[in-house]
Amino acid sequence: MEQDIINDYEQRAALAGQQADDFKKQANTYSLLRLGVFALIILAVCIAISQDNFTILAISFVVLLFCFAWLVSRQAIFERQKRYFQDLKKVNENEIGSILNYENIYNNGNRFSDEKHHYSADLDIFGTSSLFQLINRAATSTGVVKLAAWLGAASTKDTIELKQDAVKELAAKNNWKLELQALLLFANIEDINQLQKLFKYLYIPLNLPGERWLSKYVKVAPFILLAAILLAYFYPITKLIAIFIGMGNLGIVFSRAVYIKKTDLIAGKIGDALNNYAIVFEKIEKEQWQSAYSNNLVKVLKDGNMSAKIKELSSLINKLNYHLNIIVGFILNLFLLWDIRQIIAIENWKRENQETLEAAFDVIGEFEALISLSSLAINYPDWCFPEIAAGTGYTLTAKNLAHPLISSKKKG
Repeated sequence: MEQDIINDYEQRAALAGQQADDFKKQANTYSLLRLGVFALIILAVCIAISQDNFTILAISFVVLLFCFAWLVSRQAIFERQKRYFQDLKKVNENEIGSILNYENIYNNGNRFSDEKHHYSADLDIFGTSSLFQLINRAATSTGVVKLAAWLGAASTKDTIELKQDAVKELAAKNNWKLELQALLLFANIEDINQLQKLFKYLYIPLNLPGERWLSKYVKVAPFILLAAILLAYFYPITKLIAIFIGMGNLGIVFSRAVYIKKTDLIAGKIGDALNNYAIVFEKIEKEQWQSAYSNNLVKVLKDGNMSAKIKELSSLINKLNYHLNIIVGFILNLFLLWDIRQIIAIENWKRENQETLEAAFDVIGEFEALISLSSLAINYPDWCFPEIAAGTGYTLTAKNLAHPLISSKKKG
């Protein structure tokens, strides 16, 4: 039985590795194509200069720039797929290591060790070679804390039975479980306080000076500048007006640089991570659930439309990051006051969603804790689900009782 389970994980890992290699090759191909398009842009500039023909430069630059942007987006898709299958390979290999040697790439819960706790120290619940190390499949800090809380405190009979039903359901969805683990594995190496910093940021208003009139001005600013440029084209004497408006736009952006930097300091660093979480939320929302416990968790996400909202915040933050490219940032701020536009949009998002975001991430933590327990049911199918006795007294009845951290092969 054990060897069959290991063989299944080995086949999954090998297939994921092959898929990762395929996407790596495609990403490399698009990288070479990008280099070729960049070379063509340089060639077009040289030809335009030698021919003294601005039309050649303008047309070729626009066309080739569009091609370059398309190649960048395609390469990014292949890079994401490559990373996903690499992570899927890792989580399958981790299950093999767990079964054979009690190894685990996830947190061992050492920070929850407490010598004064009434049972966790005596039963090796946390730390190296502990029950937590055997069980844990939580990559997020929320999931780690949730699982530790479950193992560190007693629960009611009704709650235990609800969780058991959810664990049994997840154990029957091993494909889905491993895929979700792969999607979340990035969080296993991220700053453990990243989510806490985000939650704290959501509750602190930016207090951008002049936000009310700026939110209106950024909507009309590009049209005003474009009109001034067209006017200057037909009446050259008015070109100073266009220059004045453009410099004024940049001046407004620079005058709010402190507030832009404050937003960028926390939010700007987690745009990609939030996009990953949006995919996780969507995967949880779309799965069909039968157990009451899982259905109640998913209801929180669906009622708040969380996958769409997290994707929206991720998009706003990634748009703010456009300013990291000096040329692109200059043009966007010149015409659109881009940075101010984005931080206002992010502040509006915060006001509308700050109350629901933390609860949504708590759902991910709950699912990670359930997934952790379901790993035992999958990897050790001969282990039973205990029946909880009713009544106020303590009754323990067992057959073939054994320590979960001592391999059956070592029993003498």
